[in-house]
Amino acid sequence: MTVVKIESNTYKTIFDDFNEDNVEILIADDATLDYYSLHNNHADNLKRQLVVTLGCNSTFRHYNIMFCNGSIENNINVVFEGEGSECELNGCVIASSTQHIENHTLIDHKVGRCSSNELYKYILDDKAVGVFEGRILVRADAQKSVSQETNQNLCLTRECRMFTKPELEIYADDVKCAHGSTVGQLNEQALFYMQQRGIPLHKAKMLLQQAFINDVIERIPDEDIKKKLLADVEQRLHR
Repeated sequence: MTVVKIESNTYKTIFDDFNEDNVEILIADDATLDYYSLHNNHADNLKRQLVVTLGCNSTFRHYNIMFCNGSIENNINVVFEGEGSECELNGCVIASSTQHIENHTLIDHKVGRCSSNELYKYILDDKAVGVFEGRILVRADAQKSVSQETNQNLCLTRECRMFTKPELEIYADDVKCAHGSTVGQLNEQALFYMQQRGIPLHKAKMLLQQAFINDVIERIPDEDIKKKLLADVEQRLHR
């Protein structure tokens, strides 16, 4: 296992290209980490785990971008050990052929006055299979916790499959928590509208998919990284 320590009162950016199967990150008080997991060209079958522990008033932002050629099981655990901390889990998956992509996340609110926001989006084509299991645990001592979990998915064929299971497990009474999940197809009315304005069907489909997935990409704070990933999305959807 690779262990990464982020010292107090620092800001770090880390790029993870999925070369390590198990990573543990310790974020000290008043520190911020932007963590990019980019799975683009790998064709392997992978199973990996990321464990993150946050101190007081620290911030963890994860961008899990998966335009993969292989299959993967991804496990992400985030634990709030200090009050006043924030966590963002942002993920997008574009899968086709017979790819099988799983993301299992756990955000553990052990202490109070922490906030978490999770957004995962999947686009599945051909016979691809997607799995999202997101669990938010708010313990009895974690009063004043705030948490939002959202999973949205597009299935482009009748043969692809999406399995989604967002979970809230709350033992505190002074919290603001919500979760939701949707599975659907491209909007036929929007496609018709775009075609009526001279946009070819294949182009209209790609634009709607781009708009769907870009909600995740737009959360990235670094403009250069955001621009590169927007181009990667367009290239992946052209396949």
